[in-house]
Amino acid sequence: MVYRKNCNFLLDRNIKKYTLKEEYIPNDNVVDRSNIWKIAPTNSKEHPAIFPDELCRRILKYYSFKGDVVLDPFAGIGTFGRIANMMGRIPVLCEINKKYIEIIEEENIYDDISKTSD
Repeated sequence: MVYRKNCNFLLDRNIKKYTLKEEYIPNDNVVDRSNIWKIAPTNSKEHPAIFPDELCRRILKYYSFKGDVVLDPFAGIGTFGRIANMMGRIPVLCEINKKYIEIIEEENIYDDISKTSD
């Protein structure tokens, strides 16, 4: 959920008002006309609750620019980080489950993976 002051327009108009970056102007001129996103759920054998790729895409599109550092404090199997990387963001992922860290490493999409131990 995203909270903001009460106003008579949705997020797209607000973003365009405060930024001149062309990344936020949709190529197809489609803007969200409601605050409800209909995104199909997804599933995985490796993790019980992963984010759908489309949810990650929209969150990153609306709340970050290319080159921004984005944080996922509960990375799971790295869905958000993978999409962020594909969209030109710099993902920082935090995860304590060693099984999930191995899955993230297997994707081999990150230049630098730092590990800390307890």
